[in-house]
This record gives sequence, structure tokens and C-alpha cells, in this order.
Amino acid sequence: MKPLLAHKSRRGLPAFTLVELLVVIAIIGILIALLLPAVQAARESARRSACSNNLKQLGLAALNYESSQRRLPPGYMGGRDYSNPGSVVDTNGKSNQFVGVYANLLPFLEEASLHQILTDDYQIGPDQYDLNWSFKIPIRRAAQTPVPALLCPSAPTESPSRGVIDKVLVSDQGSSASAVPVATFEDTSGSHYFQESKSWDTQTSAVASAFGLTHYQGVWGVYGEVGPGTKVTAADGYTYEVDKQLIGPFGIRSKTKLGKVLDGTSNTLMFGECPGSTGGAYEVNDGGSPVPVSGFSLGYAWIGTNILPTYLGLDLGRDKAFASSAQYQDYDTKWSYFSSLHSGVVQFVFVDGSVHGLSRQIDIDTFKALSTIRGQELVSDDEL
Repeated sequence: MKPLLAHKSRRGLPAFTLVELLVVIAIIGILIALLLPAVQAARESARRSACSNNLKQLGLAALNYESSQRRLPPGYMGGRDYSNPGSVVDTNGKSNQFVGVYANLLPFLEEASLHQILTDDYQIGPDQYDLNWSFKIPIRRAAQTPVPALLCPSAPTESPSRGVIDKVLVSDQGSSASAVPVATFEDTSGSHYFQESKSWDTQTSAVASAFGLTHYQGVWGVYGEVGPGTKVTAADGYTYEVDKQLIGPFGIRSKTKLGKVLDGTSNTLMFGECPGSTGGAYEVNDGGSPVPVSGFSLGYAWIGTNILPTYLGLDLGRDKAFASSAQYQDYDTKWSYFSSLHSGVVQFVFVDGSVHGLSRQIDIDTFKALSTIRGQELVSDDEL
């Protein structure tokens, strides 16, 4: 009889019914559905905080450079032939390196060894001229080294599908396959063009696919540099000389001293987010025809020029005004805009070293005013 009693004891053990199990599973599913967005939001908050810290490092690096050199680092070592800004040879007959702002900041970003490789038998000062960086094999190799402080955790770090940008140029003549008209100035020959120079095609170049990226750009003012005497009339009727009054902290072979930031260091943008082009859209290929792209299509090489005008603002919806129905734009971020993959904001470090997130819906005139060092525009905290 003992085996029989044992058998009855086992049959008497409590158990879940099928209905109860389904209820428990449903409750767990609901909890996961409720918690998952919170977890994702927490992760994005951490990524945004890390991005803010990167910008803080960039700001401190630039200010430490200023402390040692008595000026901010030069924007990039290019030429002042405003009809042909991408020319390898400057108007003085010397070669332009087209090395950008980050090359001089490397020692202040804990990348002294990388800086040593760049400057070994190579000159990158604002008054120095040398071969284009791409002609130097050691520099091309060094440019493949990732620099952690230049990468936003929310942005893609893989090789972009279409290409790597090493120059952004502003031209005072004619359009090109990749040009976007940004303004018509008075007292000039007509329209100026804001364009990227994509010298490195990741679809055909293994070297381009390996370049280290940056998700941040220095601020070049409203229109960049378009030539002496070029003027524009603002909505309030006031006329500004572009290269004098609407310039930012960085420019072509610039030597900006903090004392020249007349708008105030706490009112002037220095670096901001710009991951490149992400999302579904149309890009113009080398033949001038729109081609569909998706995902991460265009990125920036940290070795390149890496300063950007602010004319387009922060609202990517403006691009739809430039696009025909056959070229409808649906970017998450775009190479020609300061933009981010953070929800609703784009983060910037100001010249005083403080970091602020600006709304994508910020008034475009306010945004332009923040990008100049001596436009003498008034901007209140409520407008940020």
C-alpha cells in the first residue's frame, strides 16, 4: 500500500492551470512592453550624456589650445580662391593641405601620438603650406585611426554606404552636381553655392571605407567665407558684410582670438553635432542624377575640413523646399545640416565651453545669430 499512498501524494501536488499560465505570460508581456521604452529612453539618455561629454571635451581642447597659442585653432588649411575653393594650389602658388580643425586638437584629446604621426615631416599651421594630406601615405594611414571623442554613441560608426566627405566648400560661382544654392547676395555676381566635395567613394575605395569618422563639425558662421566685400541684407533691412560680420569662430586658416568674439563667448557656437546623412532619401551622384539611398550613406572623415555654415538651420524639413517630387528628401540627418539622432535636439558646445541642446525648431535667425562671433545680434536665453 505504500506505493499507492505515494502515488496519491504526487497527484495531490498543486499546479497551474493553462488559463493561469496564459494570464501570467500576458502580465509578463505587458510589463516588458511597459518597461522596454523606459529602458530604451534610459539608454538614449546615457548616449546623449556621453555625446554632451564629447562636446565638452572638444570645447576644453579648443580652449586649452587657445591658452597655449593665444588663439583658437584654425578651421582648415585651404585656399582663398573663392571661385575655386577646392583648388589644391592657393592664389599664392603654394599647396593647400585641407587638413581640418581636429588635427591641431589631437594633443588635447589624449591623442598626442596620433598628432606626432601627422606632424612628422608635415606642416599644419595656419601660415604653413604643404601637400594635400591625401598625398601623404603615413597621414592617410593615421586618418584611419578612430578618435573616440569625435564619435557620438547615438550615431553610426560603420563605413557609410556612399562615401566619406573630406571637404565642405562654399563657392561664389556656378552650380555643380552636388551644389545646393543657399543665398543670393547683393553686390556680387549672383548665387553662391554650398557644396560637399566627396573625394572618397566607399563603394570603390577600401581606403575610404577605413577612414576614422567624426560626428561633430566646427561652426563656420552663417555662410562660411565667400570673398571680401560680399554683403547680404537681413530681414530687418540691415546689411552685413559676410566675411567680416557673419563669420564664426573657425574659418580658412583662421586665427581667432577670444577677444575678437564680440558677441560674447557664452552666446557663440563653437562645435555641434553633424553625423552625416542618415535615413531614406535621394542623393545626387557624380553624373548629377538623383539616386535612392538608405541608412548611413555619407559620413565625415575627421582628417578633413570639418567646419560647416549654419545657413540652412536645424530643421531638415527645409530641404523639401529644395527638392522636386522626384527628389523628395526624408533624412533623419543630412551632411549639410548640423543635426543629430537625439530626439528633438542638436547639441552644441559654445565658445565659453558650456554645452547646450538646441531645439530643431529654433528660430533660424536666432540660430544664425548664435553662429557669428561679431554680428552683434542680441539673443536671449528664452530664444535657445
